[in-house]
Order: sequence, then C-alpha cells, then structure tokens
Amino acid sequence: IAFYDIENGMAVAEIGAGTGMFSLLLGLAYDSLTIYMNDIALNSMNFAYDRVNRCKSIRRTNKYFAVEGKKKSTKLEDYQVDRVIVRNAFHHFSNKEKMLASIKLSMTPSTELCLFEPDKSSEGPGTCPRAMKADALKKVLKDNGLQIIEEHRVEKWGWVLIRCKLMP
Repeated sequence: IAFYDIENGMAVAEIGAGTGMFSLLLGLAYDSLTIYMNDIALNSMNFAYDRVNRCKSIRRTNKYFAVEGKKKSTKLEDYQVDRVIVRNAFHHFSNKEKMLASIKLSMTPSTELCLFEPDKSSEGPGTCPRAMKADALKKVLKDNGLQIIEEHRVEKWGWVLIRCKLMP
C-alpha cells in the first residue's frame, strides 16, 4: 500500500475496482479521502458500495462514490484526482488507448497513475493469459503520453508496480 503514496485528504480513483476490497482497505488506512470506485460491471459496483456502507470500522470522514465505467471510458473525466490506481485490470482493457485517454482527463500535472500488473514474461503462478509483458505495458504507457517515474518488480509473484505522470 505504501507504493501508492496516498495521503489523508486525497481524491483517489480505483479503475477496475471489482468488489471494492482495495478501496475498502484505503478507507480503513486513511482519513478524509474521496474514493471513486470504478468498474464496468454494475453488479460489482453495487456490491462494493454496499460493502463500504456496511463496514463499521471504516473512517466516516471518507467519501465513496461507485462509478459504472464503460469499455472506452472511466466516466470520471469531469473529476480531478490525486491518484489513479489500476490493480490487476489494465491487461483486461479492450481498448487501452481510449481508456488511457479517459484516465488522463482526470489527471493534473501532479496526479500519479499507479499500476499493479502481472508480467507475462515472468510466467508467475496463475498469470492471466491476457497479461502483458512489462516492456509492452511500459511502451503503451509511454506511447500514450505518460512518463514512468517509478517501477518495482515483485519477483515472487511475477508482477510489476509502475507509477507514472503526464509527460511534461
């Protein structure tokens, strides 16, 4: 969780949030966040939003919003956020370029996009067949106007953590 460099009071968008477990974790760990939980599956979003509202130990100063995205849009283009988090979802985007264009509309020069993705070149346990090689992932990011500012490998899982910003 430290990799995401989140601070109290930030606005965070989790793209591909699924059942919202990571967004829920953020609400337990930080205070006064605005958290946009985004997924294309409405059932997942409803489940995530219900889970957040039922959690008695979540910090009540956090604000959660469930946002149903589309295949080519986060539906968050009108919101500015401090962090965009994509965990184990980028390789499932059917149109990566359009999704990155949508994500970039929520970014300011100080916003960071953080990805946590399996690296197909490592063939770690349970690697999704749709996973990308880390080099291909970085190329897509760079080709779409993002500058990689930090990268870490989680060797035992065969995953990569990448943090980027808008290119100056």
